[in-house]
Amino acid sequence: MGINDYISLYKDNNQKGFTLVELLIVMMLSGIVIASIYSAFQSQQNSYVAQDQISEMQQNIRVGLDVMTREIRMVGYDPDNTGNYNVLAATSNSFNFTADMNEDGGLPGAGETFLYELYDTDGDGVDDALRRTSGGSAVAQNIEALEFVYLDTDNNVTTVGDKIRSVVISILARAAHPDQKYFNSEAYMSYSGALWGPYNDKFRRRLLIQTVNCRNMGLGS
Repeated sequence: MGINDYISLYKDNNQKGFTLVELLIVMMLSGIVIASIYSAFQSQQNSYVAQDQISEMQQNIRVGLDVMTREIRMVGYDPDNTGNYNVLAATSNSFNFTADMNEDGGLPGAGETFLYELYDTDGDGVDDALRRTSGGSAVAQNIEALEFVYLDTDNNVTTVGDKIRSVVISILARAAHPDQKYFNSEAYMSYSGALWGPYNDKFRRRLLIQTVNCRNMGLGS
């Protein structure tokens, strides 16, 4: 082995690596970067979950309201003037009516009697869904409150069936799952001024109020 080989070996053996302090600094910086990335991911994930729940809740309440609106417009539809189709019962939390949907002029048959109300789907004693017929399946899930207000020709409140010309629906929906980053202390006011809440929980909610004109009511009078 020549002198140059000894010099090269000496240089190789004396090359410096990372010191313990340098390794600790690198590990600390790496930990900070990883923690920042995870925090950003977690924040984005929570935001996505919240937006997804809000979207689902809004879609759910819209579906229920759209179905009610479409059918309540048909209250008393009686093209043959048989007198068999009208409002059966009008209360603040349920609406029962008939409409001659198949235009046969006979007595109300299947699919021609409607009862909109809330009911308890899981037997816990709390109404949580909207249905359109007694014993029927849910039109919309996670509906916490429902109110009907009936107006006559002069927009005065009435519960007399043949005087009803429009119905104001107030409907309150709740998200399917709680949001641990959110606290709901809000009270929601229906059309009549009734307050729903505050619930003081972690569920997001949406209130919609819509007026439906009963375009067939009063035509035979």
